[in-house]
Amino acid sequence: PVELGETTRTMLAGVAQAGGPEAKLIKQLLAGGKAGKRAAATLSKSPHFNALLRTTFVATMLEAGTRVNVLPSRANANVNCRVLPGVDLRGFIKQVEAWIADPAVKVIYDEADLESPHASPVMHPFFEAVRKVSGSHFPGAIVMPVMSPGATDSRFLRAMGIPAYGLLPFPMIREDDRRMHAADERLPVAAFEPALKFSYDLLLEACR
Repeated sequence: PVELGETTRTMLAGVAQAGGPEAKLIKQLLAGGKAGKRAAATLSKSPHFNALLRTTFVATMLEAGTRVNVLPSRANANVNCRVLPGVDLRGFIKQVEAWIADPAVKVIYDEADLESPHASPVMHPFFEAVRKVSGSHFPGAIVMPVMSPGATDSRFLRAMGIPAYGLLPFPMIREDDRRMHAADERLPVAAFEPALKFSYDLLLEACR
């Protein structure tokens, strides 16, 4: 199901404020009601938005059999789960078992992976520093948190109660974002200098 936590709501509100092809649908989604449900269904057709709105999972590795002409006695599937912050992971596993509804299928997991730290707070001195420095480097820019559809090592810090944030200070276009982690991942050379100057001033502001 669609779940809109604080980070996701704040991010989507910023995206809608910036405009763009999805702005109208996002506003409907945030408003809720029947129109919001229809907007969620439309946005979910995009793999990117779908991963922002709900917990997703996919079988990434399959293993079975020893020979091409022998029926396997056992089969394994490794399922990669991208769980939204704050989701009860034990409850999520029980839901997966209910969906499978087959006592012959065993769901195995690592106890160490059942930590579910919450997202870093949106209202934080670091955020205020980013807003202040952004105003001088990128006038008119909208500062907002981002719900990443991927995993982040900052979860280890958040599990210890340390707020952690990733920062994307590079001026980019949507096509640059689509290439992220792809074979042709790259950034415009012109984006590096403004990013370095911004990061330097942000470090000074954050340390005051």
